[in-house]
Amino acid sequence: MDGTNDNLNLLNTSEKPISTKIYFSAGMGFMMVNFFIIVCGTRLFDYYENEIGLDTFIVTIIFVIYALWSIINTPLIGYIVDQPRKFWKKYGKRFLWIVISGLLWSISHIMLFAVPNVDPKKEWVILTIWLL
Repeated sequence: MDGTNDNLNLLNTSEKPISTKIYFSAGMGFMMVNFFIIVCGTRLFDYYENEIGLDTFIVTIIFVIYALWSIINTPLIGYIVDQPRKFWKKYGKRFLWIVISGLLWSISHIMLFAVPNVDPKKEWVILTIWLL
């Protein structure tokens, strides 16, 4: 019975409720991140289809493979990032990961648009590997 009372006491905390401004601010940040992700994805699809000349079906398959990879990769990265490390006491829990991922993200986005000069009809495999 004591365990039940302890759980009930956890529900009756006297923390301040989160204001509407905070919810709005967090929602706007999330919306802006998703906006840029959608714009980049749309532009990337258009770039590979219309400017590079890769077949629409191949670009679609690449995006599906990326989505499936993200299903596996995202929880795995979340698990790795949440593991305690000695370094985090000084700089914070996610500082190192933010710096590393920011650099890798920048390099990968530059590489997505710096496509090798190959014929998309004959050497579509090279472009497929490059886009993945």
